[in-house]
Amino acid sequence: MCGPSAVDTSRQEEEARRQREEDRKRAEEERAREQAEYDRRYAQEQERARRAEEQRRQDAEAYQRRLEEVERQRLENERRTTEENRRAREEENARREQERRTAAEAEERRAQEARNEATARQARIDGAVSSVDNAFAGFNDDYFNKFVADYTGFYAPQIGSQYDDAVKKKTYDLAEKGTLDSTTAAKAYGKLAETRAAAEAKTAADARNAANNFRAGVIENKNNLRSMAQSGAQIGDPSLVASGIQRPTYSALGDVFAGMVSSAAKRAPQPGAQTPGLYNNTAPAARVVN
Repeated sequence: MCGPSAVDTSRQEEEARRQREEDRKRAEEERAREQAEYDRRYAQEQERARRAEEQRRQDAEAYQRRLEEVERQRLENERRTTEENRRAREEENARREQERRTAAEAEERRAQEARNEATARQARIDGAVSSVDNAFAGFNDDYFNKFVADYTGFYAPQIGSQYDDAVKKKTYDLAEKGTLDSTTAAKAYGKLAETRAAAEAKTAADARNAANNFRAGVIENKNNLRSMAQSGAQIGDPSLVASGIQRPTYSALGDVFAGMVSSAAKRAPQPGAQTPGLYNNTAPAARVVN
């Protein structure tokens, strides 16, 4: 009677050991899966941290490049100022030399009046017309091309700076809404780029119009002096008239991207951001560029 009971017990123990072994294996497999999942997530976190560090490095490099560009522009402005001062001194010397020559010519004309008044009068007329042409010779195509370049050069960096600020604010706004990688974001950035291009195109057109109007005024002054000179009237020193012509002032630049970013984005911290206005009173005062 004891034999079968012992065999059953042995089988039960064997079955229990087998079950425990299977449980142990399943537990080890579960731990392995959990460890693999942990390792995968850890690797993802490491990659995100690496990408964030790379972005911070790129931002720092971009900031350094902007600082270098500002310094380069400052040095260039100093060089231009020095060159303009040199040219001004040369022009003043030329003006004085012209005055000296004009005085000598006038003395010579007075000496010739007794012999041939008609010839002397024509000579005076010819000299006056020539002095008008000489005085206005500097107002040539190169001069007005430079005016256009200076005009666009005044506004283009401001438009670019406002565009950069607008992109930052729009990015902040989209990130806050969780739509940074959406079609809406792409359209928003495209609209900002279109607005920038339109502002730059308007600046180029305004520069050409301003140059044409300026040129017309200069030509009118020159023609008036030439007409007076040809009639025998006294016109004085036309170089004084020419040198007294003032270049048109630039209107202030306003907010090109007004209304294109949300109020929340406008309150976002923007290091070094400025908000000049597009032809309004919030911008720096208009200035004359010589």
